Amino acid sequence: MTPAEVEPIWSSRAAIEAVRLLRPLLQHSRRTVVLIVGLGLLTALAETAGIGMILLLLSILFGAPPDLSELEELPLGEMLGGMTQALHDPVWAVLAVLFVVIVRLVLTVLHGMLTTSVSVRLGHEARLRLFRGITAMSLEDAKAKSWGELYALIDEHSHAIPEGFDAVCNLIQSVTIALGLGLLLIAVSPLMAAVAGLAFLAMHGAMKLLHRPAEATGETYVATAKAMSEHLIRTLQGFRTFHTIGLIARQSRLFAVASGRSAQAQARSDVLGLLVGPASHILVLMAVAALALIALSLGMPYDRLLLAVGLLYRIEPYLAGIEEERLLLAERYPSLRLVMAVAAPEPAAEATRAAAEPGQKPLRLVGVDFTYGSRERPVFSGLDLTIPAGGWTLIEGPSGTGKSTLVNLLLGLIEPSRGSVVIGDTPLARLDLASWRRQVAVCGQDIELVSGTVRENLLLGARQRSGPAIERAIAVAGLAPVIAELPLGLETPLGEQGAQLSGGQRQRIAVARAVLRDPQVLILDEGTSMLDRASQRQVLFALARVMRGRTVVVIGHHLDELPEPCTRIDLAAAPGEEQGRARSSALA
Repeated sequence: MTPAEVEPIWSSRAAIEAVRLLRPLLQHSRRTVVLIVGLGLLTALAETAGIGMILLLLSILFGAPPDLSELEELPLGEMLGGMTQALHDPVWAVLAVLFVVIVRLVLTVLHGMLTTSVSVRLGHEARLRLFRGITAMSLEDAKAKSWGELYALIDEHSHAIPEGFDAVCNLIQSVTIALGLGLLLIAVSPLMAAVAGLAFLAMHGAMKLLHRPAEATGETYVATAKAMSEHLIRTLQGFRTFHTIGLIARQSRLFAVASGRSAQAQARSDVLGLLVGPASHILVLMAVAALALIALSLGMPYDRLLLAVGLLYRIEPYLAGIEEERLLLAERYPSLRLVMAVAAPEPAAEATRAAAEPGQKPLRLVGVDFTYGSRERPVFSGLDLTIPAGGWTLIEGPSGTGKSTLVNLLLGLIEPSRGSVVIGDTPLARLDLASWRRQVAVCGQDIELVSGTVRENLLLGARQRSGPAIERAIAVAGLAPVIAELPLGLETPLGEQGAQLSGGQRQRIAVARAVLRDPQVLILDEGTSMLDRASQRQVLFALARVMRGRTVVVIGHHLDELPEPCTRIDLAAAPGEEQGRARSSALA
């Protein structure tokens, strides 16, 4: 989903939408979340009681306790009246206030600790689900995705999950405390409470002017995070090329533009947040002025006015907090949408698939149709072929005839739109793909090395990990001279994608890695294309000795280069034509 596809949402609904998006991540934390909400409510109650006691204590100390006899008919008024009588002794009043303050402090600490614990867990769970969602993509979808966008999702936007949860918890607590203090204000003076309510509605209306800018800021943040990640990754991928053709300065300018837009979005976010406090203060001052005018016109007692003004000032930070959290949720909403759109749910219990049994089996494609989603012309239409077990098979055909697509079908990385891939007598769709892939090794033209040492790259997915096995794999790939030249031998770091090695050296590492997998099926998809003819012949003959009696599928070689009797399959031929013809060459 791109930023343009994120539907706008008014921040008045942001909290509800945030909770809806976060629900899948909260399945295992329901009790903790209920406890957090409960602690928030208790904290609000303690805050309300503490403020009420402090105001009553001040009134008593000044010798003017409020007369609440007219409110005795109300449950709250009767309670306050009883409290006033009980707190006429200043010592008991001070002790009661200290007790409430300590209780509130303890509740606040517990609430913060639990909220932080759940937030950290949610962030971790979001990143795990994002990674699972990314790795569960189809091969076609993964190739179509921007690496920068996917990187930004995990590195940047995943933080919106804990931030959104914190904002929702803080919002609930602020609303509850504001309501509690509002009820206390109603008990003191319903008229003044009405004036305060009008002031809050005015602030709420004024804050609506900031809602859409906050959402736009969030959308800009999404776009700029993606752009910066894309520029960085693209520059690193084409590092040599950009330097060679003199485009590094251009890449720097493009990154500077994206970074500048990100800085502007951050500045707008800061400004929007800074506007909430002053706007809240101004409206409270206006409400205080209105209260003073009402008190003068109605002859309201001074103590009642003092209580109302004190409560109003105490309510103001929570009213401002409500608006701040709502604006934060509006800003983070685009990131929340993007994260939850990609994050994979917890793996559901699937029907158990049969494990692929080791051993030699023919590989068949039966009536296979396949078309890439972005193309109209099918790659395969009704393709039938058989790769015999325990021998060498050469897949031929000009560029575009589907040789690499055939490899991806055999690996289960893509699925045919019609027909089936059959391993032995079992359709691949009924097999556990992980158990099948453990029996296969692939050496492709695109060598995927990880950022690690030579040894780490050799042992990636290896079934044989002993010293003698590593030495044999190195000998088969002709890798010994390469390792001898490296400063730390097998422990030499290779950098991203083996940037310190030549193409041929990277292919030798890929061949050695394949040997260490001890595969039942070896697929050479132009796996030695970067080696010279003599080196290719040496590696292929060494592989023939290691893979004797096992299945080898070869793409991108001439028939006379292969060391074993070979079944030839021409993907460009009409169905049945030139397929299955065998030719032998001597094994050295």
